[in-house]
Amino acid sequence: MLRLFIDTGNPVSNVALFQGSELLVGKQNTVQQDHGKVINLQIQALCDEQGVAMKALREVWVVTGPGSYTGLRIAMATAKGISYALGIPLFGISMFNWLQRTVQQTQGLEDFGMMSLARTGEFFVASASSDTTQKLAPSLMMLDDLQILLNNKHKKWFTYQAFPHDFVLDIEECLPAIQVLPSFFDLNSSGFELDVMLAEPLYLKNVHINKINNL
Repeated sequence: MLRLFIDTGNPVSNVALFQGSELLVGKQNTVQQDHGKVINLQIQALCDEQGVAMKALREVWVVTGPGSYTGLRIAMATAKGISYALGIPLFGISMFNWLQRTVQQTQGLEDFGMMSLARTGEFFVASASSDTTQKLAPSLMMLDDLQILLNNKHKKWFTYQAFPHDFVLDIEECLPAIQVLPSFFDLNSSGFELDVMLAEPLYLKNVHINKINNL
């Protein structure tokens, strides 16, 4: 089964083709403002490199967020268009679902934190826990708030992004994002299927507005 994967919600975008759970070929774009310009060219290039037509695709997978407002819309709009045009299913995974499963599989942990860069001085944060009362839902945090969480030395924190060299917070590195996907393809995909007409990215925009207004 030929699957297309799209993620443009972060500074580095990823598009890739998978045959079942095997990565065939992938491409990245490191210039964030160009994600919208290059995504369709990259998808076509992936198909050309594999000698397949777009109509050979059987599923489209898209990262739904959290991430850049514009970047998430680029990925979602592209994925919806391909899904609708080809009449194939559309599946969505959040970055934190993705990262949680990776940490559980590769590190054997159940209690840990997850984060990624947002705007300058802001971070997307969530946590997993065997105790459901201790889980942190996806949130947008300022650096000071995040530092309080990171002071809890009993919890490791993970990300799939490369942080700046001068970033002093205690973060564990995780697998490159694109290598994590096969673990999702092995699951029952029906739990991730999206409505092509109604699907929306995870913006966390209300969290940001509440922070500004001190709510």
